[in-house]
Amino acid sequence: MKRTTTKALTVATTLAVAGAVAAAGTLSGSTVATPEVEAAAYTVSNASYANSNALVARTDTRPTFAERASRAADREARLKKIRAAKVKAAKAKAARVAAKKTIARKTAASKRKAVLTTRPVTAGSARAIGKKMAAQRGWTGSQWAALDRLWSAESGWSTTAGNGSGAYGIPQALPGSKMSAAGGNWRTSASTQIEWGLDYIDSRWGSPVNAYSHFVASHWY
Repeated sequence: MKRTTTKALTVATTLAVAGAVAAAGTLSGSTVATPEVEAAAYTVSNASYANSNALVARTDTRPTFAERASRAADREARLKKIRAAKVKAAKAKAARVAAKKTIARKTAASKRKAVLTTRPVTAGSARAIGKKMAAQRGWTGSQWAALDRLWSAESGWSTTAGNGSGAYGIPQALPGSKMSAAGGNWRTSASTQIEWGLDYIDSRWGSPVNAYSHFVASHWY
């Protein structure tokens, strides 16, 4: 009810009461005072309506316990799928790495097998001396083939081969003066250089095949 309407009713009520008292004159010999009556006015603003509606809306949309439990279960299910996907990806990566290592081993084995065939040896050459000295250590067949390939790549079996790093001779000793342990004629003697080189391979790699395999992979031995 609007405030102006409330005031109009209050005034009308007051006038009616005053008229009734005037017509009666007295009541029980006493003058009755005309009371001023004003009806209580209660107003509700639009803001109040809006606030109450908002409160009801918040209350209505608050998730129930069952809804919260369902959402938590869904979230856990998603996390479980993510973890499972990560585990699967890690296993797949490990499998790829293992496959690459297997291929690398097979490739290395194939390269080692390839050294079984060598060139013919010319009598009196450094290669012929090397083959004989290697055989005295039991290094024949694939072991000799590996040694032949190794020193063919390193020096071409030349007693005077050298490089900018200071490596010298058939086995490419670094520095070349190390070969003096095998003889004072290490600068020009094929047998002295070969003896030092065979000792080095034996102590460092155990066999020419091992030394050549490392050389193929790293380009040094």
